[in-house]
Amino acid sequence: MKSHFLAVFFIVSLSCSPALTASDVNLLIKLLRNISTLTGEFTQIIVDEEGQELENSQGFFDIARPSKMAWKITTPLEQQIISDGELLWLYDPDLDQVIIESAELSFNKSPIALFTSDLSLISKRYKVESKSTDSHLDFVLIPNDSSRMFNEIRINFVNELPRSIDLLDRFNLKTTIFFDKVELNTVINDSTFNFIPPPNIDIVNNVR
Repeated sequence: MKSHFLAVFFIVSLSCSPALTASDVNLLIKLLRNISTLTGEFTQIIVDEEGQELENSQGFFDIARPSKMAWKITTPLEQQIISDGELLWLYDPDLDQVIIESAELSFNKSPIALFTSDLSLISKRYKVESKSTDSHLDFVLIPNDSSRMFNEIRINFVNELPRSIDLLDRFNLKTTIFFDKVELNTVINDSTFNFIPPPNIDIVNNVR
């Protein structure tokens, strides 16, 4: 299931058609504009169309604009995705391998780009609708590209903090990422977003 986890972040293809719900887009952009850094813990659950759980993983994350991220799975198996804004490293200790990608190209295809990249692109890439109840604010994002990997993305905010993301793919698999112990706009050391490969591991450099 590791390969599906990577797909969640790096295989979403998006286009640039105008959105239909400008007011909802503006509300989402307003919330996201308040986020310069985001830290916390996460639980990621993948279920099939019958609701059967296929994967459950946990870890912690640090995110900063522009295009910086440290996403570390701690259980059930360790895996890290680190970006310094220019390069992105996919580190798998079990395979003794790190894959190096362009951060810009990777984040352009990722739902996590909502928290790290140019907010003006949201209206070009998605149709957006919002629903609110009490302190909860839900956004439904439909990618405009007909060849998209995901049919729908849902983001839930509670008291203006992101609490979960739901991703429904074209194979009817649902990925839910729950955020916990979220802290907004704390100072994050730049070293958090740097990755030094351990000695004697396989390095696959796709940037050259």
